[in-house]
Amino acid sequence: MILKWKSAENKLIEFTDKNKYILEDWSGFGYPTNNVKSVKSPKQIGNTIIGQVMDPRKLTISFKVITDNKDLLFQQKRNVIKAFNPLKKDGKLSYIVQNSKTYQIKAVAEQTPIFLNKKTTYQEVKIKLYAADPRWYNPTVNETTLNQSNDIYNLGDTNTPIILRLNGPMSNPLIINKSTGNKIKLEHSITSGEIVVINTRFGDKSIYLYDSLDRKRKALSLLSFDSQLFGLTTGSNLIEFRANNMDSHSKATISYKERYLGI
Repeated sequence: MILKWKSAENKLIEFTDKNKYILEDWSGFGYPTNNVKSVKSPKQIGNTIIGQVMDPRKLTISFKVITDNKDLLFQQKRNVIKAFNPLKKDGKLSYIVQNSKTYQIKAVAEQTPIFLNKKTTYQEVKIKLYAADPRWYNPTVNETTLNQSNDIYNLGDTNTPIILRLNGPMSNPLIINKSTGNKIKLEHSITSGEIVVINTRFGDKSIYLYDSLDRKRKALSLLSFDSQLFGLTTGSNLIEFRANNMDSHSKATISYKERYLGI
């Protein structure tokens, strides 16, 4: 197993059992803590569960910095501080298993690196990370070109957002997830050379229209009032796609990354 950290500024730290950053221990990679929400009525025996909410994930990585001399040790410590700067945006932690399967999670440093037991040529370090979205995800994008009827299977543990890409020409495109009853409908004609890109990720939902010169503008107003920017549920998703005035250049695709509760 290999761990890799890539900061928001593309600073890379790779933890193995052979290089200058020797992985010692790690925790918080399994199932995240979960809060059960319930209500209670007068004279009710027990409670009624109304839902469950996953907490953010906290991860800890312990490792040693190994060098040949004191000056190099100082420089490697500086590299660690820069890579795990808590004032920067999300970085990506990659967990790579022996069969080359990779899982990633976005996180920030919860605090500056903790340096312990400093010696002349090695330094013990502890890193604490905070992942607001506790789910790991598959960095490989799954993409499906939509026909009138499609069965898209989400192998992940939870619902996953989608990127919907509509290449014109087409008018009034409609995408229905028959497995959930949700739909996305645009009340608009997309001309040849134009592209509409729809992102359904929670906290980052958006619709952009790109013209033939690749200039983009926000286009949320194109969405019908009864639409839902849905994702894919776990298991089978029966997706229907319909649009008018299409030709050989018209194309609709759904892309997504599977989400996992733990590894």
